[in-house]
Amino acid sequence: GVWNVCGDWKGVVQLAWTGAVCDHTFDWFVSPDNGAPWSPQNFPPGSGTAQHTFAQQISQGECQAQIAFRCIIKYSCGGVSHSVTRDFPLTIDDQTIPGTITASPYNMCGGKSCPSCNAYDTMPVLCYNRATVLTYTGGCGNIVKWQYSLNPGGPWTDKPSSGASSVLWTNKLTQTTYFKVIIKNGACDGAYKTIKVRVKPKLSAQIAGCTMICPAQKCILTITTNYGSLYCSTYQWYQNGMMMTGQTGLYLAVTDPGNYYAMVYDNACGTVAETNVIKICKPELVLSGPCGLCPRTTGTLTATFKDPECAPSGCTYQWKKNGVLLTTATLSQISFNYADLTATYEVIVHCGGCLFSLSQSVQKCP
Repeated sequence: GVWNVCGDWKGVVQLAWTGAVCDHTFDWFVSPDNGAPWSPQNFPPGSGTAQHTFAQQISQGECQAQIAFRCIIKYSCGGVSHSVTRDFPLTIDDQTIPGTITASPYNMCGGKSCPSCNAYDTMPVLCYNRATVLTYTGGCGNIVKWQYSLNPGGPWTDKPSSGASSVLWTNKLTQTTYFKVIIKNGACDGAYKTIKVRVKPKLSAQIAGCTMICPAQKCILTITTNYGSLYCSTYQWYQNGMMMTGQTGLYLAVTDPGNYYAMVYDNACGTVAETNVIKICKPELVLSGPCGLCPRTTGTLTATFKDPECAPSGCTYQWKKNGVLLTTATLSQISFNYADLTATYEVIVHCGGCLFSLSQSVQKCP
């Protein structure tokens, strides 16, 4: 039969010889190519015995070597010469050496598609819910099977119907997955090679920031995505359902009230996500009360915000009469009588970082 051994081999080849009653000689030969050329091992010829010790090494870079040993027995019985040849084939397998696994660039992105992002994004990554093709090449050994796992340390699950193929189509992947190919070279122990297929998460985004704009001020809205700084995306802002020309940054400075949202695009994968909507209002202070008084009557001016749903909180009030601060007037209302007129009343309202002011003249009526 054919012997299979792993790695360099040294051993004795024993010939079962039953012709001891006749004169005989043994000559041993070895062939590194299982047939030619044959190199004699006995010097002088005919000096061999029924067994011979061989030491064979596999050449560097070879995964398998086919060696053959030959013994030629010459014997003479009854004056008749005979010659018998016996061959002993030996297969030497090199240690199992893993090759490489590569993923098809199809459905992969990174690098050129995102030159402005950090270096991490130049690594190939599979788009969410897409499949790819894995190809195993090189190494020493034959593929036994493919396996996969969601963790680098397992547990590992056999890939159904993968067989010994060097090409594997993955399923559509929704999270980073590890693939392993198990190989074995002849009589040697098996080995394996793994590849990590990074998968982008499903793109999602939201905006956050202010909900109210103070007079003569602006507020900032910010987009955040589940990509973080790992993967690239582009942005487009909308106000009241209309695209805001030129507003394509991560931040938006808002000076006008309205409903704001953004669309976030992963151009490399062709996916898009819409953010939540933020309604931003602009408080408007109003003064209500009379513009004139008749003799022997009183009046009241009241400072309120026009839209109760767009009214800041924590406000403090100051009143001035004809430019002079009224230190005791600290409420949202101020009362006066006919004798106080004619006068101009001004209210100054502080609401956190917001400042409002309005004035109204009140006349004496004839």
